[in-house]
Amino acid sequence: MLALIPPKPIADRLVETYLGVYEQVTRVVHGPSLRTEVFTYFSNPAEVDMAWFSQFCMILGLGYLAFGGETRESRQDKARELFETAASCLASTPYLFRPSMAALRALCLMVTARLVAATACWDTDSSWPLLGMIVRLAILKGYHREDGDHPPFETEMRRRLWTTIVYLDLQLSIATGMPPQIRNEDFTALCPSNLNDEDLSPSHVGPISSRMFECTEASPQILLQHTFTLVLELVQKLNNPSTNKLSYEKVLSYNTQIRSQMKQANALKCGTLARMTLDIFFRRLLLSLHRRFSVDPDALVKYPVSYWASFECSLALLVHHRALCEETLAAAAAGSHGGNIDHSPDGDKKTIPALSPVDASALAGMFVMDFYAACLTACIHLLRPDPRFSTGTEEIDSIQMPSRRTIIETLRYCLEIWSSVAGLSGCYRIRVSWLDYALRCVLEADGSA
Repeated sequence: MLALIPPKPIADRLVETYLGVYEQVTRVVHGPSLRTEVFTYFSNPAEVDMAWFSQFCMILGLGYLAFGGETRESRQDKARELFETAASCLASTPYLFRPSMAALRALCLMVTARLVAATACWDTDSSWPLLGMIVRLAILKGYHREDGDHPPFETEMRRRLWTTIVYLDLQLSIATGMPPQIRNEDFTALCPSNLNDEDLSPSHVGPISSRMFECTEASPQILLQHTFTLVLELVQKLNNPSTNKLSYEKVLSYNTQIRSQMKQANALKCGTLARMTLDIFFRRLLLSLHRRFSVDPDALVKYPVSYWASFECSLALLVHHRALCEETLAAAAAGSHGGNIDHSPDGDKKTIPALSPVDASALAGMFVMDFYAACLTACIHLLRPDPRFSTGTEEIDSIQMPSRRTIIETLRYCLEIWSSVAGLSGCYRIRVSWLDYALRCVLEADGSA
C-alpha cells in the first residue's frame, strides 16, 4: 500500500490540486491541518491511522484526475489504484458502527470520485445508496445536530462535513430523480462560520468569530446551507410520485425564490469554480422544476415562463460544460487555500514548487448527467418553431437569448467533448449517438449540412 504513495513533492502537488479544485465544490477537510498531517505522515509512514490513510489515498487519487502534468490514461490508472487502496484500508476500520471523521470524509470523497470518474450509466445511480449509508453514519455520530459537546474547531469541521453531505444528497437526487434521503426536520446543524481556513486551527480555544460582510472560502457553503430548507422541500415534492404535479402558479413561486438565491450566488466574490458549480446546481434545479410544463406541446403559449426558463438554463449549462472542458487553471490560483505553503508541525513554512496546470474538465464529471440533460433539452427547444426566435441575439420575456446559430455551434462543440470520451464505455457511446441524432435533426430542420 505504501508503495502506491508518490514521493512527497508530488504528493504535495496533488494535495494542492485537490484543494484548489474539489474543495471549491465539496468542502470536507481543513487545508492547513491536512498539510500538517501529510508532513507528519511522510515523517513516519509506518504509524498511520487506516481511516486517515484511506482519506489520503482518495485525496491523492482525485488530485491525479485533475493533475495536468501527465496523460489522462496515466492519471486515471494511478487514481484507480489509489481508490482501490482507499476502499481496502477503510474496510479494515470499524467505520460501519464507529466511524471517525476521517472515515466519513473518505466515504464522501468516494461519492465524489464515483461521479468524477463515472464511465457507466449506473455510476451516478449507485452513488445514491452509498450516500444513504453516509447520511445514516453521520446521523449516528450526531453530525446532524448542535449539541455543544465538541471543541470549537471540531464543531466547525462537523458543520462543514454535514453541509457537504446534504449538498451531495440534493445533487444526487436531482440527477437520479430519487427522493432526498435527508428532510428539513431531520437536522438542526448550523452552517459553518464565515471564515477562511487560515483563521482556524485545531488548537483554537473559545468562541469562533465570523468575518462580517466579507466573502471567504466558507461563503459558497454558507449560501448553500441557507437554501437547504427551500431546495429540500422542492426536490422532495418533485421526486415524490404523489406530490410531483405542482401547479403552474406554485412553479412560478419556486422559480422566483430559486432565482433570488442564484442571483446572490453569482454576486459572490469567490473562486471561479465555486461560483460556476453553484450556478450549475441552481440551473439544474430549475430544469427539473420547469420540465413538466416546458415539454407541453403548447408550452410557448400556455406556460411561457417554463418554456423560456428551461431553454435558458439548458444553454447556460452547455456554456459551463464548455468552460470546464476547455480551460486550464493554475492550482494555486483556482483555490484560495494558500496553495504553495507547506505547513510543518514545527511551525516552519516551506515553499512548494510551482504547480502544473489543472485539468478542470475532471470536475465536469460531477455534473455529467446535468450536461447531458441540457444538451437534449436544448435540441428539443430548437426543433420547436417559434416566430419570435430570430437569427440574432435578443431579449425574450426578460431572458437574453443568443442567436440560433450560436446555440447550434455550442451544441456542436459539446458533442465534440462527448465524442472524445465515447470510447470509455458503451454507455458513453449510446449517449453520443443520441446527441448526434438530436443535433442532426436540428440541422436538417434548419436546412444545414
